Amino acid sequence: MTDQDAKTEIREINDGIYRDFFEYSRIPMILVEENTIISLCNRAFEALSGYSIEEVQGKLSWVTMVSDVAFLEKMKNYHYKRRIDPFSVPAEYEFLMTTRSGDQKDISLSITMLPGTKRSIAFLLDITEKKKNETWYKAVFENTGLPSIIINSETTIINANTEWALLSGYSIEENEGRRRWTDFVHHEDLERMRNYHRMRRLDEYGAPRKYEFRFVRRNGEIRHMINSVTMIQGSSYSIASLMDITELKEAEMERKKLEDQLQQSRKLESIGHLAGGIAHDFNNMLAAIMGYSQIIQLRLKKCHDFFLKKNTDLKKMLDEYFIQNKEYKNSGPGTDTVLSNLLDLLLDCIKTFEVEIGNVARAGEMAEEILKASQRAGELTRKLLAFARKQTLELKPLNLNNILTDFEKMLLRTIRENVSIEINLSEDLGNVEADAGQIEQIVLNLSLNAQDAMPDGGKLIIRTENRFLDENYTRSHDSVVPGYYSMLEISDTGAGMDSNTKSRIFEPFFTTKEQGRGTGLGLATVYGIIKQHRGSIWVYSEPGKGTTFRIYLPQTDRKPDITDDYTGDHGVSGDETILIVEDQEQVRNMTSIMLKQQGYRVLEAENGHKALEIAGSFDGKIHLLLSDVVMPGMNGRELYNELLKIRQDMKSLFISGYPREILSHHGILDEGFNFMSKPVLMAEFTGKIRKILDS
Repeated sequence: MTDQDAKTEIREINDGIYRDFFEYSRIPMILVEENTIISLCNRAFEALSGYSIEEVQGKLSWVTMVSDVAFLEKMKNYHYKRRIDPFSVPAEYEFLMTTRSGDQKDISLSITMLPGTKRSIAFLLDITEKKKNETWYKAVFENTGLPSIIINSETTIINANTEWALLSGYSIEENEGRRRWTDFVHHEDLERMRNYHRMRRLDEYGAPRKYEFRFVRRNGEIRHMINSVTMIQGSSYSIASLMDITELKEAEMERKKLEDQLQQSRKLESIGHLAGGIAHDFNNMLAAIMGYSQIIQLRLKKCHDFFLKKNTDLKKMLDEYFIQNKEYKNSGPGTDTVLSNLLDLLLDCIKTFEVEIGNVARAGEMAEEILKASQRAGELTRKLLAFARKQTLELKPLNLNNILTDFEKMLLRTIRENVSIEINLSEDLGNVEADAGQIEQIVLNLSLNAQDAMPDGGKLIIRTENRFLDENYTRSHDSVVPGYYSMLEISDTGAGMDSNTKSRIFEPFFTTKEQGRGTGLGLATVYGIIKQHRGSIWVYSEPGKGTTFRIYLPQTDRKPDITDDYTGDHGVSGDETILIVEDQEQVRNMTSIMLKQQGYRVLEAENGHKALEIAGSFDGKIHLLLSDVVMPGMNGRELYNELLKIRQDMKSLFISGYPREILSHHGILDEGFNFMSKPVLMAEFTGKIRKILDS
């Protein structure tokens, strides 16, 4: 047998299989030519139509079996259009068929073109019994009390009941066959529901039977719905019934909002407790890092200055020697070898000294970077405590102009490039008593809000000004006292706000930002900080006209403190005796080195009981108790009370990783005691000690 014979035999076998499949299938099938003549039919079609195969094949046109004359014209139109573009007409529809005996049967037709031909193959399904039951089903469908529709595989609404018409805003006639159910789905839910639609037709259980979505009515109103979908057996149709849960959803959202607010409040409280613990341990570590960094920095500076001086002196001496002994350079082999080697060694030493002096200077710069990083880490801890409202404000006389000038670089790095920043500062602005870090937080929060209000770019304007608020002003502005104020104004050219939004912006948890972008705490925190500063904040805004925040802080006659930079003298020295009580060995050792370096005599104790022993046995005067507050066994306040019994003239300074507010709240340390929060700079620390000792 040749290959050609084998292929012919296989083709004949396949043709036989296909012919048998067509012939004995229980589904009535016909093959239709372009001229509407049925060229092939199977036995199931014989039984359905009442015509024999001989009467049908090559003789009978399908048009003779269509009962409805009006629908016949539509079917003819489908027939011819399908041969031009198979996708331009429905692949499935129903019609009324007249059999050979004259009976009429309801038929569901599914038709498709055979590739590469003008022929189409049609599958017919007798749905007469189903149609008889439709009257009953329609009555149930119409009176379910729920908006209901029947849709086909192409999402077209085939049937709609009165409740659906009332919900959608369109009449039944405007819905059926003219609209898709997707026309009523909110755009954010549309893709999900389309996927469900496709999956359900592949596998009835492949998509959820019940789910929620947002329904958009004709007038644009959005309603929340639960959709219950079931495939109609034996078809690609599905029936969907909707239940309106809008009111229930709104109540649930309100409850969820309250739960979220409660959860957020609890979270803040937890953060507060956690922050206090973190602050103590973290600040102890930072205290050691900062202290040793400053000690290293000071010693490196002394080392650098010492070697620089010695190197300069050595170079000067050698230069003078060579001037006085010019013949040394021109001398021959008879020159003293030892002296020659010694001079060469000295020259090498000078070169090495110059390199190492540079290295020492760079090491000092590295120590400075460690110190700066430690300060930033300490600031992070303070911000965490401030957010959790566990941080005492460090109120100091300062000028808002200085804060804004220093903070401008941060704003330029933070704010988008399409937002220009304009800063106008009053030259003679009065001083205020404020916490510099908190003022920066206010400026940052309001600037970020302004940026969000200008998604397409705009201008951020920050200015300061002296203001006198008189009684006329205070009568129309609650809680404002007449007097002189420094005004901080932050404006933007953004979208602005309506009066309803403006009235709520300082409420905790209120936000106009989309889900996940805002906590609703930014402006509430700003408001709280300003109130802690005995100030006031007012907002001026209209839709489309931008927003202006004006902050008024009471002025003070006090001048800003001027402190020495930590690269300078590192504080003030002394020769008094100081008793250090600190349970952290690293911090204790560092503090001891720092004070000894300043000339103080130091006594060390790791706890309160050891401190009492030392104080009881020491013969000389102890001028100052420098103690941690929270320690095992006996806290700093308890130790001080015991020491006063034997050392009545001893002064005290308490230092702790915990904020003073927490210590005061728990009754560990009262107001009025000298206190510093870890970590501290050496200049501030030794300056504070000197001030206490001299007072």
